[in-house]
Amino acid sequence: MVQLQVGDTIGHSRIEALIASSMISDVYRAIDSRSGHRCAVRIFRTSFDHVTDLRVLFYHEARIAAALHHPHILRINEIGEWRGHGYIISEYMAEGSLPLWLRRASPSFLTLLDLARQAALALVYAHRFNVVHGDLRPASLLLTNDIRYRSGLRLVVSGFALGRLSSEVLAIGGMTPSRYLAPERREGAAPSPAADVFAFGQILSDLFIATVPDPDIAQLCAACTALDPAARPPAATIALDLALRMHGSRV
Repeated sequence: MVQLQVGDTIGHSRIEALIASSMISDVYRAIDSRSGHRCAVRIFRTSFDHVTDLRVLFYHEARIAAALHHPHILRINEIGEWRGHGYIISEYMAEGSLPLWLRRASPSFLTLLDLARQAALALVYAHRFNVVHGDLRPASLLLTNDIRYRSGLRLVVSGFALGRLSSEVLAIGGMTPSRYLAPERREGAAPSPAADVFAFGQILSDLFIATVPDPDIAQLCAACTALDPAARPPAATIALDLALRMHGSRV
């Protein structure tokens, strides 16, 4: 495990504070010394020094993620290693992760619809290029204020293409997989668009069923989390469904 200190420099970024932690990685707020803008530094806890395959997998998947350019996918600025630990430097999302934001916000049904729609659009774009997330969970969804959106927030999905890396790190550490992992993934199947849809359905359930119960949303959640991957709707269908609900909403 690696722990950065305030003032440490990674690439062109100077560490300011630890802002999030998980079993797999830690995320720090930092300042880009070239632009003066805030950025985020995600550093993986498992060292690559004695796991060559993990290093190869990290660079392969991180480069795929960095090639994705979409307003609802986290923009990656730099990838590299620091003392044997892989890191990713990305844009900074000032409102933090969706779970953290929900602890201090009381969003309306319409706001939740808008955020869910933005996340679905990220999946649509990535799946179009045969890129899957593989480890989608609420903490993967990051927010920042943006008046261009109906909710006043822009949502991005972080961690695209890093699902296999996350699975390998969890296996090395003997850690339990996320409950957002599709049943077929737990049985050893490779990451897939259908598995991403399952995770998205679980997140939808967290957002709506527990906070703003709605029969139609419950039906969509059930479709997304069908045990048979072939029975789950594609991301494009989900995004359209959510957009239509937003258009017809009077909340």
